[in-house]
Amino acid sequence: FMARILVHAMAATAGGGVTYLRQLLSHLAQHAQQHQWTILVPSDQSIELPQADHLVYRSPRTRASGLGRLWFDQASLRRIIGKERLDLILATANFGIIHPPVPQVLLNRNALYFSPEH
Repeated sequence: FMARILVHAMAATAGGGVTYLRQLLSHLAQHAQQHQWTILVPSDQSIELPQADHLVYRSPRTRASGLGRLWFDQASLRRIIGKERLDLILATANFGIIHPPVPQVLLNRNALYFSPEH
């Protein structure tokens, strides 16, 4: 079974997010040929994007404002998922789609939002 997986990395713009994305893409290019990967990256991203037949990069235009990002994540992203017939979302930011249309794996590196200790 080949899954069509979306890597939502639009928030990977600096620091740890860029480092994580660079390592993830290197791994996917070398070891994840059994699936089709659609990777959303910021249009101004300057990291090297490894090329492989099973990796497809998209740089959707979004407004930089918080509302623009919210609209993209909750509305525009749903259209992309439907159009590309994706099976899974791997969201590399601290937030994801509310009530996603397909299963979603959310990577959260900030306990601030979910831990009463913070």
